Amino acid sequence: MKRLILSFLFIINLGLVQAQVDTLWTNTFGGSDEDGGWSVQQTDDGGYIITGYTGYLGNDGVDVWLIKTVSLNGYLHWAQTFGGDLNEYGHSVQQTTDGGYIITGQTASFGSG
Repeated sequence: MKRLILSFLFIINLGLVQAQVDTLWTNTFGGSDEDGGWSVQQTDDGGYIITGYTGYLGNDGVDVWLIKTVSLNGYLHWAQTFGGDLNEYGHSVQQTTDGGYIITGQTASFGSG
């Protein structure tokens, strides 16, 4: 069973030979199939938006997965999948100026293949 595990780490002092690391939060998203995250950005409300792929929650194959977390604790606020019958992957995500999100990635279900 593969699960998407996200840990947000903050390095306290880069000048040290052995950097001290503090974990703000760690959370797991996913299920009993192939899931992965490829891009994460902090949102205006202090949460995080994550994109990648899921074979657990989507249609047939693997679908783009967009996850929004709540600030401070990393809990799931909402999640959305996008895709068709074949495989889709989200590679990058950004928050737009109107508060929405834009994802780039790849698809095998749409277009000329």
